[in-house]
Amino acid sequence: MRTAFPASNSRKTMKPVRLAIIGCGGYAFQLIKRIWTLPREAVLVAATSSRPESPESRAVLEKGVRLFSTLEELLAFAPGKIDAILNPTPIPVHRATTLRCIEAGLPVWLEKPAVATLEEMDDLLTASARTGVQIDVCFNSLYSCEVQELKAELAAKKYGAIRRVRGVAGWIRPTAYFERNNWAGKLQLGPGKVYDGTINNPLAHLVCNGLYFAAPAHDALATPTSVEARLWHANAIESEDTSSLRIMTRDKIEVLLNLTLCAEELIEPLTVIDTEKATITHRNFRSIEVAWHDGRTELRESYKEDRIEMIESLCANSREAGRRLCSLAMTRPFTQVINKAFEQVLAQNEGSIPSIDSRLIERHPSGESTATRIIGINKLLMEAHEAGCLMELPSLASRKLELSELATAAANFSLPHA
Repeated sequence: MRTAFPASNSRKTMKPVRLAIIGCGGYAFQLIKRIWTLPREAVLVAATSSRPESPESRAVLEKGVRLFSTLEELLAFAPGKIDAILNPTPIPVHRATTLRCIEAGLPVWLEKPAVATLEEMDDLLTASARTGVQIDVCFNSLYSCEVQELKAELAAKKYGAIRRVRGVAGWIRPTAYFERNNWAGKLQLGPGKVYDGTINNPLAHLVCNGLYFAAPAHDALATPTSVEARLWHANAIESEDTSSLRIMTRDKIEVLLNLTLCAEELIEPLTVIDTEKATITHRNFRSIEVAWHDGRTELRESYKEDRIEMIESLCANSREAGRRLCSLAMTRPFTQVINKAFEQVLAQNEGSIPSIDSRLIERHPSGESTATRIIGINKLLMEAHEAGCLMELPSLASRKLELSELATAAANFSLPHA
């Protein structure tokens, strides 16, 4: 089994899906470049850009793509010319831009996270049902053949009952990352929530995949019944850059996550599925390792980038209305988890995310910028991951630690009981 999307009846008669995209710069251009590698699957017809003089905009124009300065102009052009639109806009405007697109009759491929709040999620679900226009979410890791094959095996009970799902990652994001736009690292922008941070943006795939693997149904994320959250920031931001979550699902499976953007050294993303018959590791969103309890081992490595597989899958569904791997409705449990986590921590800390004690923070050069690292965080992350625990970190909200205690904490953080 290696097919994550419906096969076309005849590739000779298959017409490329006509796409538009909101924006040309940043991540949008990463998607554009991948669309250009799939000429038999998709053709980029139109795009918007607020900077027509930028290198990305010029590259788009050179490819014969129609460039519009506003979304309204693109939507006026779209009837009969566009089959679907990619929406990799900032989190705070996902709801508004998506609503405008589906009201114009355009199916939307919406960048993760779909929205920041359940209220926004339900607004989009209601509008999609009313208009009959589809919204799919671009959790690209979920579209990979390896993930789809593993999910099918888990649903078929090949590995027996799922006991627990654990995720860990330690990434390094420079200060410039949190200064790249007006919503990075924000809890809120104007009246709207953002909740930008490890769990709702750069490492959201670990949260989504954890819920996906924990769900018994093939096309579902597990429904959370409780969320225990610990969120912190070491950078000078409102939101979190370090997190620890314990999610209990309706099927009584624990999903545990320990994540940071302030690692001392890179820890590649790992999702470990503890099952009755095997321990399965999804490594760096690229490979699957199966360690059977009887001593057998298996290794499956990705042969294609998951964003390419995502575009192929969405195109196939657009042409033939096949199986949808990540519909908007399917991702509602993810938004539930994010909302529960932030609401819990903010309620416990007078409306703010706790700052990690500055004596456990170091700044170091990172390219043309600097980066923040938490002393001892790599050891803490891996110990918590392996023990199945939430992390403990001293923060400004906790009792004041003496310097000697801080030194001990940095060398050997204490872990709670699993």
